[in-house]
Amino acid sequence: METLDQCKKAGAEAGAAGLPFDSCPYTFSRAGVDQPTFEREWRPRLYAWFAGWKQTGQMPKPKFNPRWHKAT
Repeated sequence: METLDQCKKAGAEAGAAGLPFDSCPYTFSRAGVDQPTFEREWRPRLYAWFAGWKQTGQMPKPKFNPRWHKAT
């Protein structure tokens, strides 16, 4: 498995390439393991990848909701 630094670098490269977060290879659905194994071995890599991705990637903007601007 990759080190956390390698995961962060891969995430930064994915963000710089304009890839969405869905391209992360460390999600639970892609791991194919049980929850305790995911928490122990995969989640730290997911967090490292995301940390790199959010430095260079485009975070999705929330959709406008008129209630946010409604006078109370």
